[in-house]
Amino acid sequence: MVAWLGRQRYKPTIFVDSGGFSAFTQGVVVNLREYAGWIRRNKSAFAHYANLDAIGDARATLANQLRMEQMGLRPLPITHYGTDPSELAVYAAHGYSYQCLGGMVPHLRDVAATLASGERHPLLDWLDRCFEVAAEHGVGLHGFGATTWPLVCKYGWRSVDSSSWAAGYRYGDFAIFDYRRGVWQNVRVGDRTAIMRLSSLLREYGADPLSLVRDDKFSRHNIIHASAKSWLVAQRWLAAHRKQEMQVFLADASGRDAVAAGQAVTKVYLVDTDLRHLEAARDALNKE
Repeated sequence: MVAWLGRQRYKPTIFVDSGGFSAFTQGVVVNLREYAGWIRRNKSAFAHYANLDAIGDARATLANQLRMEQMGLRPLPITHYGTDPSELAVYAAHGYSYQCLGGMVPHLRDVAATLASGERHPLLDWLDRCFEVAAEHGVGLHGFGATTWPLVCKYGWRSVDSSSWAAGYRYGDFAIFDYRRGVWQNVRVGDRTAIMRLSSLLREYGADPLSLVRDDKFSRHNIIHASAKSWLVAQRWLAAHRKQEMQVFLADASGRDAVAAGQAVTKVYLVDTDLRHLEAARDALNKE
Protein backbone atom coordinates (compact mmCIF):
# COMPACT_ATOMS: atom_id res chain seq x y z
CA MET A 1 0.00 0.00 0.00
CA VAL A 2 2.69 2.52 1.02
CA ALA A 3 4.81 1.57 -2.01
CA TRP A 4 1.83 2.00 -4.36
CA LEU A 5 1.05 5.43 -2.95
CA GLY A 6 4.67 6.45 -3.33
CA ARG A 7 4.35 5.98 -7.09
CA GLN A 8 1.30 8.22 -7.40
CA ARG A 9 1.54 11.82 -8.50
CA TYR A 10 -1.50 12.70 -6.41
CA LYS A 11 -1.96 10.99 -3.07
CA PRO A 12 -5.60 9.99 -2.56
CA THR A 13 -7.32 10.17 0.79
CA ILE A 14 -7.88 6.53 1.77
CA PHE A 15 -10.56 5.14 4.05
CA VAL A 16 -9.88 1.59 5.23
CA ASP A 17 -12.75 -0.82 5.86
CA SER A 18 -11.98 -4.05 7.71
CA GLY A 19 -14.03 -6.13 5.26
CA GLY A 20 -16.30 -7.34 8.05
CA PHE A 21 -19.43 -7.25 5.85
CA SER A 22 -17.77 -9.14 2.99
CA ALA A 23 -16.41 -11.69 5.46
CA PHE A 24 -19.88 -12.15 6.94
CA THR A 25 -21.55 -12.68 3.55
CA GLN A 26 -18.82 -15.06 2.36
CA GLY A 27 -18.57 -17.06 5.57
CA VAL A 28 -14.92 -16.22 6.29
CA VAL A 29 -13.23 -14.78 9.36
CA VAL A 30 -11.10 -11.63 9.59
CA ASN A 31 -8.45 -12.00 12.29
CA LEU A 32 -8.51 -8.92 14.52
CA ARG A 33 -4.85 -9.10 15.47
CA GLU A 34 -3.77 -9.45 11.82
CA TYR A 35 -6.02 -6.55 10.82
CA ALA A 36 -4.60 -4.38 13.60
CA GLY A 37 -1.06 -5.33 12.59
CA TRP A 38 -1.74 -4.35 8.97
CA ILE A 39 -3.15 -1.02 10.16
CA ARG A 40 0.00 -0.32 12.19
CA ARG A 41 2.31 -1.13 9.26
CA ASN A 42 0.43 1.02 6.77
CA LYS A 43 -1.10 3.72 8.97
CA SER A 44 0.84 6.50 7.26
CA ALA A 45 -0.88 5.67 3.95
CA PHE A 46 -4.46 6.47 4.90
CA ALA A 47 -6.60 9.03 6.69
CA HIS A 48 -9.21 6.82 8.34
CA TYR A 49 -9.66 3.20 9.33
CA ALA A 50 -12.74 1.50 10.72
CA ASN A 51 -13.25 -0.98 13.51
CA LEU A 52 -13.57 -4.67 12.69
CA ASP A 53 -17.33 -5.04 13.02
CA ALA A 54 -19.28 -8.19 13.83
CA ILE A 55 -22.42 -7.96 11.71
CA GLY A 56 -25.55 -8.08 13.87
CA ASP A 57 -23.60 -8.30 17.14
CA ALA A 58 -23.22 -4.94 18.89
CA ARG A 59 -21.39 -6.46 21.87
CA ALA A 60 -18.79 -8.20 19.74
CA THR A 61 -18.32 -5.03 17.69
CA LEU A 62 -17.75 -3.01 20.86
CA ALA A 63 -15.34 -5.67 22.15
CA ASN A 64 -13.31 -5.36 18.93
CA GLN A 65 -13.29 -1.58 19.32
CA LEU A 66 -11.91 -1.87 22.86
CA ARG A 67 -9.33 -4.49 21.85
CA MET A 68 -8.04 -2.28 19.04
CA GLU A 69 -7.83 0.64 21.45
CA GLN A 70 -5.80 -1.54 23.81
CA MET A 71 -3.42 -2.10 20.88
CA GLY A 72 -2.92 1.66 20.64
CA LEU A 73 -5.28 2.28 17.71
CA ARG A 74 -8.30 4.57 17.32
CA PRO A 75 -10.57 2.97 14.71
CA LEU A 76 -13.77 4.70 13.68
CA PRO A 77 -16.64 3.07 15.62
CA ILE A 78 -19.42 1.30 13.72
CA THR A 79 -23.09 1.16 14.70
CA HIS A 80 -25.29 -1.28 12.77
CA TYR A 81 -28.86 -0.95 11.65
CA GLY A 82 -30.98 -2.35 14.47
CA THR A 83 -28.68 -1.10 17.24
CA ASP A 84 -30.04 1.70 19.43
CA PRO A 85 -28.82 5.03 17.97
CA SER A 86 -27.86 6.11 21.50
CA GLU A 87 -24.71 4.04 20.87
CA LEU A 88 -23.46 7.01 18.83
CA ALA A 89 -23.63 9.20 21.94
CA VAL A 90 -21.61 6.67 23.94
CA TYR A 91 -18.81 6.70 21.37
CA ALA A 92 -19.02 10.50 21.11
CA ALA A 93 -18.44 10.75 24.87
CA HIS A 94 -15.15 8.91 24.29
CA GLY A 95 -13.97 11.46 21.73
CA TYR A 96 -15.21 9.95 18.45
CA SER A 97 -16.57 12.82 16.36
CA TYR A 98 -16.53 10.72 13.18
CA GLN A 99 -18.39 7.41 13.21
CA CYS A 100 -19.81 4.81 10.83
CA LEU A 101 -23.24 3.31 10.19
CA GLY A 102 -23.38 -0.20 8.76
CA GLY A 103 -25.68 -3.15 8.16
CA MET A 104 -27.83 -1.20 5.70
CA VAL A 105 -26.90 -2.76 2.35
CA PRO A 106 -29.51 -5.58 2.30
CA HIS A 107 -32.27 -2.98 2.79
CA LEU A 108 -31.19 -0.21 0.43
CA ARG A 109 -33.10 -1.38 -2.64
CA ASP A 110 -36.35 -1.45 -0.66
CA VAL A 111 -35.55 1.94 0.84
CA ALA A 112 -35.09 3.52 -2.61
CA ALA A 113 -38.50 2.23 -3.68
CA THR A 114 -40.06 3.42 -0.42
CA LEU A 115 -38.65 6.93 -0.81
CA ALA A 116 -39.94 7.09 -4.38
CA SER A 117 -43.45 6.21 -3.20
CA GLY A 118 -43.38 8.63 -0.27
CA GLU A 119 -43.91 5.85 2.26
CA ARG A 120 -41.85 5.04 5.34
CA HIS A 121 -39.34 2.27 6.00
CA PRO A 122 -37.89 1.13 9.37
CA LEU A 123 -34.39 1.93 8.12
CA LEU A 124 -35.41 5.54 7.45
CA ASP A 125 -36.82 5.84 10.98
CA TRP A 126 -33.53 4.49 12.35
CA LEU A 127 -31.46 6.85 10.21
CA ASP A 128 -33.59 9.82 11.27
CA ARG A 129 -32.81 9.05 14.88
CA CYS A 130 -29.11 8.40 14.17
CA PHE A 131 -28.74 11.79 12.54
CA GLU A 132 -30.59 13.45 15.40
CA VAL A 133 -28.21 11.91 17.94
CA ALA A 134 -25.21 12.70 15.75
CA ALA A 135 -26.26 16.35 15.46
CA GLU A 136 -26.76 16.60 19.22
CA HIS A 137 -23.19 15.40 19.83
CA GLY A 138 -21.36 16.97 16.90
CA VAL A 139 -20.71 13.64 15.14
CA GLY A 140 -20.17 13.24 11.40
CA LEU A 141 -21.44 9.98 9.91
CA HIS A 142 -20.03 7.65 7.27
CA GLY A 143 -22.50 5.30 5.55
CA PHE A 144 -21.11 1.92 4.51
CA GLY A 145 -22.55 1.02 1.10
CA ALA A 146 -24.87 4.04 1.26
CA THR A 147 -24.52 5.54 -2.22
CA THR A 148 -28.20 4.93 -3.01
CA TRP A 149 -28.91 8.35 -4.51
CA PRO A 150 -32.16 9.22 -2.65
CA LEU A 151 -30.39 8.35 0.60
CA VAL A 152 -27.38 10.51 -0.29
CA CYS A 153 -29.69 13.44 -0.97
CA LYS A 154 -31.86 12.96 2.11
CA TYR A 155 -29.19 12.93 4.81
CA GLY A 156 -26.16 15.06 5.60
CA TRP A 157 -23.51 12.35 5.43
CA ARG A 158 -19.92 13.29 6.00
CA SER A 159 -18.94 10.39 3.77
CA VAL A 160 -20.30 7.30 2.04
CA ASP A 161 -18.75 4.41 0.13
CA SER A 162 -19.82 1.75 -2.32
CA SER A 163 -18.41 -0.74 -4.81
CA SER A 164 -21.37 -0.29 -7.17
CA TRP A 165 -19.46 2.30 -9.23
CA ALA A 166 -17.27 -0.55 -10.50
CA ALA A 167 -20.13 -2.69 -11.81
CA GLY A 168 -19.82 -1.33 -15.34
CA TYR A 169 -16.43 -2.76 -16.19
CA ARG A 170 -17.30 -6.04 -14.50
CA TYR A 171 -20.72 -6.65 -16.00
CA GLY A 172 -21.08 -4.12 -18.82
CA ASP A 173 -23.97 -2.38 -17.05
CA PHE A 174 -23.21 0.96 -15.42
CA ALA A 175 -24.74 4.29 -14.42
CA ILE A 176 -23.78 7.86 -15.25
CA PHE A 177 -25.05 11.00 -13.58
CA ASP A 178 -27.29 13.23 -15.70
CA TYR A 179 -26.59 16.65 -14.19
CA ARG A 180 -29.28 18.23 -16.37
CA ARG A 181 -31.97 16.38 -14.44
CA GLY A 182 -30.17 15.42 -11.23
CA VAL A 183 -30.70 11.70 -11.81
CA TRP A 184 -28.63 8.63 -12.65
CA GLN A 185 -29.04 6.97 -16.04
CA ASN A 186 -28.32 3.29 -16.64
CA VAL A 187 -26.24 2.31 -19.64
CA ARG A 188 -25.95 -1.26 -20.87
CA VAL A 189 -23.08 -2.06 -23.20
CA GLY A 190 -24.59 -2.95 -26.58
CA ASP A 191 -27.88 -1.12 -25.91
CA ARG A 192 -27.89 1.14 -28.98
CA THR A 193 -31.01 3.08 -27.99
CA ALA A 194 -29.77 4.12 -24.56
CA ILE A 195 -26.22 4.75 -25.77
CA MET A 196 -27.30 7.04 -28.59
CA ARG A 197 -29.71 8.91 -26.30
CA LEU A 198 -26.88 9.56 -23.83
CA SER A 199 -24.04 9.85 -26.34
CA SER A 200 -23.18 13.50 -25.63
CA LEU A 201 -23.12 12.87 -21.87
CA LEU A 202 -20.99 9.77 -22.32
CA ARG A 203 -18.45 11.76 -24.32
CA GLU A 204 -18.31 14.37 -21.55
CA TYR A 205 -17.43 11.57 -19.16
CA GLY A 206 -14.68 10.21 -21.37
CA ALA A 207 -16.47 7.19 -22.82
CA ASP A 208 -16.64 6.53 -26.58
CA PRO A 209 -20.29 5.69 -27.45
CA LEU A 210 -19.19 3.69 -30.50
CA SER A 211 -17.02 1.40 -28.37
CA LEU A 212 -20.01 0.78 -26.11
CA VAL A 213 -22.27 -0.13 -29.01
CA ARG A 214 -19.70 -2.63 -30.25
CA ASP A 215 -19.84 -4.57 -27.03
CA ASP A 216 -17.10 -6.95 -28.13
CA LYS A 217 -14.62 -4.05 -28.19
CA PHE A 218 -15.77 -1.82 -25.35
CA SER A 219 -13.06 -0.17 -23.28
CA ARG A 220 -12.97 -0.99 -19.59
CA HIS A 221 -10.78 2.05 -19.09
CA ASN A 222 -13.43 4.35 -20.62
CA ILE A 223 -16.17 2.94 -18.42
CA ILE A 224 -14.02 3.43 -15.30
CA HIS A 225 -13.55 7.07 -16.35
CA ALA A 226 -17.27 7.58 -16.91
CA SER A 227 -18.26 5.93 -13.64
CA ALA A 228 -15.74 7.77 -11.49
CA LYS A 229 -16.32 11.16 -13.12
CA SER A 230 -20.06 10.75 -12.66
CA TRP A 231 -19.56 10.89 -8.91
CA LEU A 232 -17.48 14.03 -9.27
CA VAL A 233 -20.28 15.66 -11.26
CA ALA A 234 -22.87 14.41 -8.75
CA GLN A 235 -20.82 16.06 -6.01
CA ARG A 236 -20.96 19.39 -7.84
CA TRP A 237 -24.67 19.01 -8.54
CA LEU A 238 -25.41 18.53 -4.85
CA ALA A 239 -23.33 21.56 -3.94
CA ALA A 240 -25.18 23.71 -6.46
CA HIS A 241 -28.73 22.42 -6.03
CA ARG A 242 -28.92 21.09 -2.48
CA LYS A 243 -26.24 23.23 -0.82
CA GLN A 244 -24.63 19.96 0.24
CA GLU A 245 -20.93 19.69 -0.49
CA MET A 246 -19.95 16.27 -1.78
CA GLN A 247 -16.37 15.40 -2.62
CA VAL A 248 -14.85 12.39 -4.33
CA PHE A 249 -11.61 11.83 -2.45
CA LEU A 250 -10.37 8.89 -4.49
CA ALA A 251 -8.13 11.27 -6.38
CA ASP A 252 -8.52 14.84 -5.15
CA ALA A 253 -5.81 17.05 -6.66
CA SER A 254 -7.15 20.29 -5.20
CA GLY A 255 -5.37 20.03 -1.85
CA ARG A 256 -8.35 21.80 -0.28
CA ASP A 257 -9.36 20.83 3.24
CA ALA A 258 -13.06 21.62 3.31
CA VAL A 259 -13.57 20.11 6.74
CA ALA A 260 -10.96 22.39 8.29
CA ALA A 261 -12.65 25.32 6.55
CA GLY A 262 -15.86 24.56 8.42
CA GLN A 263 -17.92 23.43 5.44
CA ALA A 264 -20.46 20.63 5.51
CA VAL A 265 -18.82 17.86 3.52
CA THR A 266 -19.95 14.53 2.15
CA LYS A 267 -17.14 12.37 0.80
CA VAL A 268 -17.69 9.49 -1.56
CA TYR A 269 -15.10 6.73 -1.34
CA LEU A 270 -14.98 4.58 -4.46
CA VAL A 271 -14.25 1.01 -3.47
CA ASP A 272 -12.42 -1.62 -5.49
CA THR A 273 -9.99 -4.45 -4.85
CA ASP A 274 -7.88 -3.85 -7.97
CA LEU A 275 -5.42 -0.95 -7.68
CA ARG A 276 -5.29 -0.64 -11.48
CA HIS A 277 -8.97 0.29 -11.53
CA LEU A 278 -8.44 2.90 -8.83
CA GLU A 279 -5.52 4.33 -10.79
CA ALA A 280 -7.74 4.70 -13.87
CA ALA A 281 -10.43 6.41 -11.79
CA ARG A 282 -7.82 8.69 -10.23
CA ASP A 283 -6.55 9.66 -13.68
CA ALA A 284 -10.09 10.54 -14.79
CA LEU A 285 -10.76 12.72 -11.76
CA ASN A 286 -7.43 14.50 -11.84
CA LYS A 287 -8.15 15.77 -15.35
CA GLU A 288 -10.89 17.98 -13.89
